[in-house]
Amino acid sequence: MPIVAQDRYHAFDAVRAFALLAGIVQHGSMSFVAVSSPVQDISQSWILSVTYYVIHIFRMGLFFMIAGFFARILLYRRGTRAFVQDRLMRIFVPMVVGWCIFGTLAIVILHWGIARTSGPSNSVPWGFTFLHFWFLYYLIIFYVLALTLREAFDGLIDRNGRIRRAIDTIVHGATSSYTAPIILAAPLFVVLLHRNEAWNMWFGIPTPHGFGPEVAALVGYGSAFGFGWFLHRQTKLLGRWQASWHIHLSIGVILTAMCLSIVGIDPKSATTVPAWSRIAYALFYTTAIWFWTFGILGVALRFCSQESQVRRYLADSSYYLYLAHLPVIFFLQAALATVPLHWAVKFPLILVIGLTVLFVGYHYWIRPTFIGALLNGRKYPRREAARARPESAGIPRTLPGH
Repeated sequence: MPIVAQDRYHAFDAVRAFALLAGIVQHGSMSFVAVSSPVQDISQSWILSVTYYVIHIFRMGLFFMIAGFFARILLYRRGTRAFVQDRLMRIFVPMVVGWCIFGTLAIVILHWGIARTSGPSNSVPWGFTFLHFWFLYYLIIFYVLALTLREAFDGLIDRNGRIRRAIDTIVHGATSSYTAPIILAAPLFVVLLHRNEAWNMWFGIPTPHGFGPEVAALVGYGSAFGFGWFLHRQTKLLGRWQASWHIHLSIGVILTAMCLSIVGIDPKSATTVPAWSRIAYALFYTTAIWFWTFGILGVALRFCSQESQVRRYLADSSYYLYLAHLPVIFFLQAALATVPLHWAVKFPLILVIGLTVLFVGYHYWIRPTFIGALLNGRKYPRREAARARPESAGIPRTLPGH
């Protein structure tokens, strides 16, 4: 079924919520995965190690592709001035205020957890780090680049639109076959190979920590953002992923298995991989990112394209939940790290308690206030929010990246 321009892309809302909530699951598993967290649980799990690995492959590339798609929608619906004002309020302000509150609290709790589980001698040094707020910092970078390039193309480089039509032709041709993931993976593949021994293969695209740009993240996530931007120029192409979601997902799973066969399920084993295997791994990993991305998006287009009050509420709440989750998760991980229980008990407990605290806080103290208006584009009256169940909640006017 062909997909054309719509007032709201319900499938994309679902995918963005999924990407953010998957990040909470991934971070919730860190203490059970060797060397992925300074706070290590006494019950380690290879199952959670694989879970962490798989989520890390696709979730941020998927998010930035959706962000690029929605960024172009917002720009062409509202204009440049309104776009800049909206992004300042919806992205820059939450980044600064969120880091000051949740970032600082997360760092304090992390040091407490390390001291509690490993002793003061094993504490990590204090210093600035973006933590999980780096994705907002990089969104701002991509917005600035997109606006700058758009002005340059409109005013100097491509006044007649020939270059953009040529890019549209390339995008159209690439998505007509299963070569698109390989083509899109090429820039990141080159960058990761160039890093050579400095690249921690098991953790994929290096996570940025400070203000200095991480080249691999800029290239990998910038490619996803740019592809999402140009994808909005040809929304009918989405129908191809809807029809072939099972093939994309299957190839993504196969490539992931091939990657794990090289580096192993233990992050420590990736340091002993021979040079020739690093080339194969970089190719498999970067290509797997895009097969997973197209497959998950295809699933959403196939099964989540209709309006759903539950998915609306999750899409609405996921932004705040992701911003606020780290101190809650760190506290629960540290509190349970030395408790003599199996990981199969502690990990679900961390997620259930953590998400309950976050959802309750959002529903009663964020959603009906000016903070809810800042994050979601509107606020719900406190009386309405107190009565409403998640499945009956209304739709926000805009979402992060929309």
